[in-house]
Amino acid sequence: MNDSGCDDIIPTYVGNPSIGWLFISLLAIAFVTVCCNVYLIFKINRHRVHKPLTRFFLTSLAFTDLCVGMIIMPFNAYNVSFGSRNIFSNRMCDVMNSFDVMISSSSIFHLMILTFERYVGLCKPFSYPRWCSIKLSGLLYTGCWSISVCISFGLILPGVNYHGVDIHVRECFNFYMDNTSKCTFIYGRMYMIISSLTTIFVPMLTIVYLNYKVVTYIRARCNNQSLGITGKFANSHRAKCVHIFKILAVLTVCFLVCWLPFFIANAVVVLSDYSVPYIFYTCLTWLGYLCSTLNPILYIRFQGKNNRLSAQSSISINLVNT
Repeated sequence: MNDSGCDDIIPTYVGNPSIGWLFISLLAIAFVTVCCNVYLIFKINRHRVHKPLTRFFLTSLAFTDLCVGMIIMPFNAYNVSFGSRNIFSNRMCDVMNSFDVMISSSSIFHLMILTFERYVGLCKPFSYPRWCSIKLSGLLYTGCWSISVCISFGLILPGVNYHGVDIHVRECFNFYMDNTSKCTFIYGRMYMIISSLTTIFVPMLTIVYLNYKVVTYIRARCNNQSLGITGKFANSHRAKCVHIFKILAVLTVCFLVCWLPFFIANAVVVLSDYSVPYIFYTCLTWLGYLCSTLNPILYIRFQGKNNRLSAQSSISINLVNT
């Protein structure tokens, strides 16, 4: 097999000095991700301003994002820059790809669970003990990791992801891997549909819908409370409401900007039999990884600002504690 007819599927491998800088740059992103998530774990469990259940899921999310920075990012940085098949066997490539899918999916599921808890705590506070009980939360947490493991190790190691992949595409990627020593991850339409629906599409719709309900609820609450507030207190009250809207908007937009392009490209690449250059897909994969870098930065920044506002606004206290 030669590379004829594969130029539009796989990137042309060129060894040059810029590869070293690429590796250093990607490794720097991984280092920032690790540092930010370690700091978030320390901050959450030292100050204990959150409810125990919220603190547990935030810590678990930070630990999951920490694994992205410690395991997934360094491996992919080395693989993209130099190729890792000279170190890992083909089987280990499948194992690392499984870890990639599992941890990234779990991070998205954690965001969905935290969004659900915020929605219940703010919009249905009297139902919080029932909907956010330890038993139900344990089931959600178990389901989060069970689905992530099934969609990754459960399907990738048996080779289910290759079902439906065009033989020409497989030959091109085999040629590419043999000549560059790079691990790649390709899959057919069946795996794309299963993984996209369970790990991206459903969580994304859930997060957007619940945040929309929260914003609608807070807007109505702020408007009602503002009717009885005048002067500088009214201005302060409106400022706090605007700040809450900004928090929800930034968290939601950050999630969509990081993962929505990957979701769209994921479908386009597979449905077009990988006619989209693989290097483009790789760049969008790293954009998704950046969500694990931005999550702790946003939570740390907004938590600090909320703490300054919480002494004056009960709404801010509710948002921080949920």
